[in-house]
Amino acid sequence: MKKILLCITFFIFLLSANFNLVFAHVLQTDGTIGAVMHIDPNDDPIAGEQASFFFEFKDTTNKFTPENCDCKATISEHGHSIYAQPLFQAIPTPSLYSASMFYTLPQPDVYQIILTGTPLSKNAFQPFHLTYTVRAEQPNTSQTTQTNNFFTQHIGHFIVGILLLLTVIGVAIYNYKDHKSIFPKPQK
Repeated sequence: MKKILLCITFFIFLLSANFNLVFAHVLQTDGTIGAVMHIDPNDDPIAGEQASFFFEFKDTTNKFTPENCDCKATISEHGHSIYAQPLFQAIPTPSLYSASMFYTLPQPDVYQIILTGTPLSKNAFQPFHLTYTVRAEQPNTSQTTQTNNFFTQHIGHFIVGILLLLTVIGVAIYNYKDHKSIFPKPQK
């Protein structure tokens, strides 16, 4: 029984471990306001190809509304602004989940995505300044590279899954050897 509890504890630890292989959705906060950024394609922008940037806002005081915000998104490279636009510009009914922008990062480099917001009405919400760092990669030249990236990004998940499967099989074999049954009968 101790071996089983040890194995279960070990796999709970593995499942909760952060492998830091994928940085899919990035949360930045400034005081009471935060936003999660998601980038298409695959949270990994490619230089020379249009990327879609989506932001989901949360205000712990529930005062922030897009309609009452002078919100701007800026892209900068090496400290110089290369693109800026209103954050909720093309959205007929803006919401905390609908901020977006589309841009083609010109070359492989590190860029900063900067979101700023100030209230249109005094004290409507706390002004904010959020900065995200994004790396645009070289364009992929083959399908093999894209497939390899998937396996490379998810190797930790595969290892945990295989180890979990081996543990289940090991516990079943252990129970069968001792009790002639995969599911041990409760002792009275």
